[in-house]
Amino acid sequence: MKKKTRKIIVGEKEYIYVLNQKYNEKSSNITLKVSIKGLKKLTLTFFFCTWDDPNTGSPLLHKNN
Repeated sequence: MKKKTRKIIVGEKEYIYVLNQKYNEKSSNITLKVSIKGLKKLTLTFFFCTWDDPNTGSPLLHKNN
């Protein structure tokens, strides 16, 4: 997964976020960093650790149809 800054608008506020994924042995570590646009030093960070399957990938990044 490429590191890419994305934006989302909630109400009248604009936020930027970055979603990163790293693999370890049979686990997937996902980091979500969110900040208000213009206040990059003030960041809220979430860290998720879950299993990773070689065929289906991480359950947090898998879309069900």
